[in-house]
Amino acid sequence: NERMDHVYRVRHSDGEYRTVRQHGLAQRDAEGRANLMAGSIDDITDQERLEQDLAQTSDLLRNTLDNVIQGVVMFDRDRRVMVWNRQYERTFEFEDGFVEAGKTNRELALHLADRGIFGEGDAETVTDARLDQIWSGETVRREMVVHGVNGMSTFDVLSQGTDEGGLVITYTDITERKAAEDLVRSSEQQLQSILEASPIGVAIVRKRDGKVIYANSRAAEQFRIPLEEITGYVGGKTYADPEDR
Repeated sequence: NERMDHVYRVRHSDGEYRTVRQHGLAQRDAEGRANLMAGSIDDITDQERLEQDLAQTSDLLRNTLDNVIQGVVMFDRDRRVMVWNRQYERTFEFEDGFVEAGKTNRELALHLADRGIFGEGDAETVTDARLDQIWSGETVRREMVVHGVNGMSTFDVLSQGTDEGGLVITYTDITERKAAEDLVRSSEQQLQSILEASPIGVAIVRKRDGKVIYANSRAAEQFRIPLEEITGYVGGKTYADPEDR
């Protein structure tokens, strides 16, 4: 060959094995036969070790990202994908291979807008508005509802800029938490409806300061205090005898 580029190991005089790269360029005579070889040998042991360390670090980062429960994606300052994990792909049910290094944030966002992830409206307009918001330089937190093949899920979405001008977005599934909050809210509304329908006056007083934190309409009538004013009222003041307070 005209050029030679070969990597191999050699045993040093101290007994240690080193990795070297040999470069060579053949010179030929009039008949085309190689009669001279000029080249160099470089010790690349430290470079090889650094590359191995970087590869191990990269593998560790990948394994760590793939085992966190949040979906994670990171973009560089040019708004191109740098790092992402499997949970991010699962969150939006991307096709295999769709997310790849170098793909722009706009390509991903437009794909999701076409699927209605960001709500109704023209996909291009919705996408541009979305990008303007998350690339504003401020930390942005919001909730997002995703309709997938397994039903509807709610995510807490946090967008934060990096020191290099990039962006990291995390998606935390809060579907179960939201369902629990809705259940508690529904139970509270049911209880309040029952208490409001009760012919008995009911008031709940906080122990540490004696203030009313809830009272039904019947209790407000009995104490002759407007319903809108009874919350926060010090319950002991309703006693006629100061000694009873």
